Amino acid sequence: LRPSRVLQMPRIPYRFPAKGEDEVADRIRERRGPARGLTSLDGTLLNAPMVADGWNTFIGTLRQRNSLPDDIREILVSTIPSTLEIMLSGCTDP
Repeated sequence: LRPSRVLQMPRIPYRFPAKGEDEVADRIRERRGPARGLTSLDGTLLNAPMVADGWNTFIGTLRQRNSLPDDIREILVSTIPSTLEIMLSGCTDP
């Protein structure tokens, strides 16, 4: 039997620009709210600002700007990690 593969974040430095220094980071902060701030996922994605901005827009739309019932929306949100694991499983060797 082959051991299951574990999806790991790449070993790249996080980017946490100060408020007012980066428009994308500021938009992410605005969506998350002042209590949460930037997360490690945000810090990773901010190495590619266009990707970070796209991800922020996608998640913001899915979570806050749609007409889906709450239960359907949460089912969609909960499938994102599994979908990403499937998509990335062939990208790198363990």
